Amino acid sequence: MTNDVPTIRYFSLRGRAEIPRMMFEVAGEKYESIYQKGEEWPQEKARLLESCTHSQGALPVYQDAQVGTLTQSKAINRYVAKKLGFYGNNLAEEARIDEYVECVVEIWESLFMCIYSPQFEEQKDAAKDEHIKKLKNLENFLFSDKKKFSSNPEKFLVGDKLSLADFSLVFLLDITVKFCPEEMKQLKKLEAFRRQFHQIPNFKAYCASDRRPKTLNPSFAKFGGTAEETQQGDE
Repeated sequence: MTNDVPTIRYFSLRGRAEIPRMMFEVAGEKYESIYQKGEEWPQEKARLLESCTHSQGALPVYQDAQVGTLTQSKAINRYVAKKLGFYGNNLAEEARIDEYVECVVEIWESLFMCIYSPQFEEQKDAAKDEHIKKLKNLENFLFSDKKKFSSNPEKFLVGDKLSLADFSLVFLLDITVKFCPEEMKQLKKLEAFRRQFHQIPNFKAYCASDRRPKTLNPSFAKFGGTAEETQQGDE
C-alpha cells in the first residue's frame, strides 16, 4: 500500500461506510470513496477471500499507508476516529466513547433487522414504537444531569471535542428522522443535538454535495433503498 490518500471501498450507499466518511469530511482530510458495483461483487468477494485480506469477504474495506488493509466496520470506525483525533483525550474518555457507541450500535442493529425483514410491513408500526422507546431511554441516559462527561453536552457527548460517539449517534438519528419523523419529535434533546451537528460547516457541505451517497440501503431493503426515503429530512 503506497497511496497516501486513504480509501474506503463500499457500495454506493451510506450503510456501514458512512461513519468513517463523515469523520473524514468533518476533519477536512482527504480520502477517496471507491464504489463497488453490485454486479461485480461476487467476483470481488471471491478475490478478497482468496487473497486472505478478509475473513468473510465483505465490505467496507479501508486502506491507508499506515495500517494497510483494514476490514470490519467497527474496527474501521475506531481506527479512523483515532487517526483523526475523534477518540477522546485520555483512557477514561476512550472508555466512555466506547460505551456510548455500543449503546447506539445495539439500537441501530435492532432497527436494521426490521428493515431487512420479509415481514417489514407487518412489523413496522411495532418496530417504530420500540425504536422510539429505546431512543427515549438513550436520551435520558446521555443527557442526565448526573452525567458530567462532557464540557458542552449540547455539542459533545464526551470531553471537549467531537468523538466517534457523536458521529455514531448522528448517523442513527439521521436514519430515525426518516424512518419515523413524527415520533422523532418526542426526542427533543436528541433532535436538538442532531440539528446542531448538521450545522458544522464541513458536514453541512458534505450533506449538500454529490460526495454523499443518495441511498442508505440497497434497493432490496424494505426501507432506505431509494433516494426519496433516504434524503427525506436531510439538511
